[in-house]
Amino acid sequence: MTTKIIDVHCHLFNRHVLTYRIIWNLIKSLKYLTRSFKEQSKPDENQVNQDSVFKSLVEFLEEAFLPEPENVYKDLLQVYNGDVYIVPLTFDLEYCFESKSDKSSKKERIKSMQKNFQVIRDDFDKAYYGRHNNNLSVEENSTIHYYKEKLDEKIDIAFKSESRLRAFLRRIFSRDKFSLQLREMLKLSDKYPGKIFPFLAIDPRRKGIFSLLKKYTVTNQKFYGIKIYCPTGYLPTDPLLFDKGGVYDYCIENNLPVLAHFSGKGFATLSNSLIVSGYQMIDGKLEAFEKEIVFEKEVYSDGWIENRANHLNSPEQWEIVLQNKPGLKLNLAHFGNSNDRWHNWLVNAMQKYKNLYTDLAAYGLPEEIEKVKKLYWDQDSLGIRSQILYGSDFYFNLLFTKSFDDYYAQFRKIFSTEDWKELALENTQKFLGFEV
Repeated sequence: MTTKIIDVHCHLFNRHVLTYRIIWNLIKSLKYLTRSFKEQSKPDENQVNQDSVFKSLVEFLEEAFLPEPENVYKDLLQVYNGDVYIVPLTFDLEYCFESKSDKSSKKERIKSMQKNFQVIRDDFDKAYYGRHNNNLSVEENSTIHYYKEKLDEKIDIAFKSESRLRAFLRRIFSRDKFSLQLREMLKLSDKYPGKIFPFLAIDPRRKGIFSLLKKYTVTNQKFYGIKIYCPTGYLPTDPLLFDKGGVYDYCIENNLPVLAHFSGKGFATLSNSLIVSGYQMIDGKLEAFEKEIVFEKEVYSDGWIENRANHLNSPEQWEIVLQNKPGLKLNLAHFGNSNDRWHNWLVNAMQKYKNLYTDLAAYGLPEEIEKVKKLYWDQDSLGIRSQILYGSDFYFNLLFTKSFDDYYAQFRKIFSTEDWKELALENTQKFLGFEV
């Protein structure tokens, strides 16, 4: 009998939606490879990393540039090959540049992003062609050259010339890709009823988002939970989310689960300063505030995403939510895997709040999975085993794993059939609030 699987954390959107993330992932990978080529004294020592980054980036772009979300969905099903149910997370990136304290014009922002990308790509090409490759075999050189050509091909699809890049960036700011994304997701879930359970992205800065949530849940259910991504520019205690009668209360009343990004990796606001509203604890009392945050790290500099996450998505902010909204079913995704302090706080919080969950999305290394299984699953002395969920983070996981086949095979190898059923079905059904 085929075991049912629920992937509680995946993505199906394409390049029309993911424009910011495509550019950021290109920049991040090109910077890594440039540094690798420049620092390489013995090329054979870095060969595996270079091959891996090239290959991962090409595979990510191949998914991102598929024409329809259904193409991405079918690729996902080919790997799972069974009775699979998925929770695709929508993503609202429209406000990544929005800041009351950032007065730069749309034209200036386009020009800045274009300049950043062109400079980094030119630097990468110089480093690639100037690298020391005398110690590499013909086969090794051929492999790197193959992925370099594939990468150039993918980049040229969107950015064939400077004018085309500029036009691409203009489209980022001119189209409401969130509305397009919702239309595509509704079309897909209607075509595959009972198999796809989308979560609606909630950015409190979007006008009318609470009304949209009410429209598409409960009485006319098209979305089965909500997605929060605070590093893009708001706090977990933003008044629209946190206030009495707000989004969290609505989710509690209607048994809607919340999945929130909880990692120092991923993506973040592209502004260098923000004015945010929320709540904080002062002398044991909850007090509202509004303040400006000036980030210490400039956009695209090393550590800029983690810097924004620390300001906007901290454990202290989520502790306030958990203390004041005890009925909220919350998945703080990724198990805080990029920050030991966040991870340890989450482990302690899960013992305290039994409606708090986490998932293993983006756990690409077998040693990471094995560590979690040994500490929190096999022993379960902390009693949090039933609060750990399976998620793939497809297709972002293609950036840090050999392939999705390899990623999935690692989980199936490490977890027994019975353990897998608990992780990828039973725990997730409890979080979602229904059975498949």
